[in-house]
Parts: sequence; C-alpha cells; structure tokens
Amino acid sequence: MEIARNTFYQQVSENTFMKLHVLFAGLQSGVTEHYANLLRESGTAIASSHVHTIGEVESALQSSLVDLVLCTSDNDDLPLDKVISVMQQCNPDALLIVAGDSKVLEEHTFGVADIIDLDDQTRTLHRLNRTIQYLLKDQKLRTLEKQKESFEKRCLMLMDSSREAICYTHEGMHVFANPTYLELFGISAEDDEIETLTLMDLVEADFHQDLKRMLKLSQQANEKEYSLEVSCKRLDDSIFTSDMTFSPVLVDEEPSVQIIVRRKESESATAMPNIDLLTGLYSSNYFQGRASEVIDIAAETGKTHALFYIAIDKYMQMRETVGLTRSNAIIKQIADLLIDASGPEVRKTL
Repeated sequence: MEIARNTFYQQVSENTFMKLHVLFAGLQSGVTEHYANLLRESGTAIASSHVHTIGEVESALQSSLVDLVLCTSDNDDLPLDKVISVMQQCNPDALLIVAGDSKVLEEHTFGVADIIDLDDQTRTLHRLNRTIQYLLKDQKLRTLEKQKESFEKRCLMLMDSSREAICYTHEGMHVFANPTYLELFGISAEDDEIETLTLMDLVEADFHQDLKRMLKLSQQANEKEYSLEVSCKRLDDSIFTSDMTFSPVLVDEEPSVQIIVRRKESESATAMPNIDLLTGLYSSNYFQGRASEVIDIAAETGKTHALFYIAIDKYMQMRETVGLTRSNAIIKQIADLLIDASGPEVRKTL
C-alpha cells in the first residue's frame, strides 16, 4: 500500500496549480475526511464538501464549480438515478465516481465515470489518480482553447491594423482580407465584395498557372514560404506589379493559405510614400519623424508649436458594435472633413 501511495503522490505532485473541488455525497464523515486528506497530502489542492440529500447535491452543483462527485450506490436519500440526472442538468462536465460493485456500471451505462471499493484503498487511490489526471488534461485543454481564441483575436486585430496587404484564401477563394489589401485592389469594404472574388480575379491571366502551383504547394502545410512575382489587376482594371508571399495556415480548422502582397515601387507609389491608404492623410511614421524634427527645432529656437490630438469617442465600443468595415468608413469620413477644413498646406495625421 505504501508503494501505491508513493506512486500516486509522485504522479500528481506537479498538479498543485489546480484546485480540485470534490463533492462527497452520502459517505460517512470519517471516510470523507480520510480520502480528502490523502488527496491533499499528495500535493493536489482540494476543496471538498459533504452532502447527504439530493437537494443538497443540486444546491452544491448550482452554487460552485464541482469537478468530481463521489457517492455511494446504496443510499436511499441519494438515489443514483437522481444524482446522475441532477449532474447532467446542473454540471454535465463534472465526473461521477460511485462506491459500489460492478452492477452499478451495468445498470448505469451513461453518467458513471468509474466505480470504487472504499475498503480497497490501493485501487481506490489508483482510480482517483487516473480521474485526476483526466481532469488536469481537460483543464489544460480548456485553457489552451481559450488561449487559442485570444491569440486568434489578437492576430486579427494586428492584421486589421497592418500596413501590409494580407489575405487568407481557401481553395482560391478569399476568407479574409485586411483593409490594406482591399485598398490595394480597389475593393469596397462596405458590401463584402471580397467574398465574391477569387484570387485569380485579381491577377493577370498570364500568371494563373504559376499562381495555382503556388497555392497547391502552400496548402501542403510544410511550413515553407513561397514567393511569386505577378501582375495584379485592380477592380478598375489598372495593373501593378507585386511580390506575393505564400504560407500555410489553418482557418477554422481548414487548411488555408496566407498571402502577403507587396506592391513594387513605381513612380506613382513613390510620389506619395507617406500617405495612409485608408484616410489619405499623412501616416503615423511620417508624423513621428516630422514631430521629432519640430521638437528639435523648438529646442534650438525656442519657438512655440501646438499639437492637436483628436480621438473618436468610444471608438473601440463602436468598432465592436458596427464592425471593422463600417468603423473604417467613419474614419474615412472624418479624415475627409479634416482635409477639407485644413486645406492642402496643413499636414496632419489621424
């Protein structure tokens, strides 16, 4: 028995970050304390409670997050059928372990995770250990899923604000495109026009075969990037040359391709290198460089300068309510008002 206890303690000693809430139902108080102490001594943080009636079981499941329920199979005040029913209604994620014989599993195919014999401490510890390992893995999985959702939201926000033209495609169809990409190809963001366009629609026909080959290679998910120089076509039929970079990604668990489009410099592109594509105003980088110059001049000459800081009230709340497309349209309208009010000689950034 000592070997079993030592093995049990070793396996769960690294699980102190998790606080396991165990609900003991219908067990004698001495038995409850005995097994609760064994679990605590193992290094697993235990929050335990003891109930005796089906009403108390329901109340406990509703008022706290219970991970594990241990109950007996021969308690008239706690019929097993009712315990299972209450758990499925109040906390379907909790696991139920029953102190009884094998007939329990035969009579209750669903709802019972395991059976234990409280008189056989070695096996009971082993089965509790197995259950705890399952709960720990389940907790880690849930944590990873939440982190994944948070990471995906953060990535989308970064891509939305990126100055590089980025899109995701699945089998040649667009599933996502950031504002810079839409602006580059002259695509309206207000009526979801991008959803009706394929990647081939935005590339000259002479490059279609090479583009198909790149998409096929990228979808093999070998984590390798591919590049291709192509002639792109805006919706107004104007042509520009760009470098496309392809890399495999997963979008909603579907294999997709991330494409970054970098327009090659031309006379029209270099004429206004510091202009924000969305607003038509000077970009943030230009503002920072110009501000540094003005600060240096002010320090040398003592001349006074003024800076107007303009912010949209409750912008993030508005963006969550109306979405990126409409909030970008509002920003563009405000930028147009600033341009009209300031005149061509005044330089600003939004």
